[in-house]
Amino acid sequence: MRSVLPAAVLGILALSMASVPAAATTTTATFLVTTSVAATCTVSSDTTSFTVTVTVQATCALSANPLSFVTYADVLINATSTISATRNSGTTYNIGLNAGSATGATVTNRMMIGPSGALLHYSLFCNSSYSANWGNTTGSRVSGTGTGTAQTLTV
Repeated sequence: MRSVLPAAVLGILALSMASVPAAATTTTATFLVTTSVAATCTVSSDTTSFTVTVTVQATCALSANPLSFVTYADVLINATSTISATRNSGTTYNIGLNAGSATGATVTNRMMIGPSGALLHYSLFCNSSYSANWGNTTGSRVSGTGTGTAQTLTV
């Protein structure tokens, strides 16, 4: 599943939810049915069973809010945004952010293209101390376990 996140006015990041099966799950249970009939002094009973099935559709929803660095003035700017992930309860997810759309950008050296083709370098982190780069490979994605409701992650 892919979605697009505007990363300021001139950059684009792609979001993806990976390594998660999206198939529905079918659960089957068998119930025992017993009937008893009383007829003039004679009681008889019979037992049978029937199967009940339910299919639980996998839920996979991903959305992101715009990330704006506001006006650049040649100083470090910290800004945050959120990504919302919804998965069935107990289902794991991994969310990665790619390098964006600037030629030559990588997930550790992201760049936006500005006026006259000027490049503006920026980073995206998955922790509040700005020490863990949020990338798109194993170890740099953000993982979690679904609860059945939207979970908010901060970029």
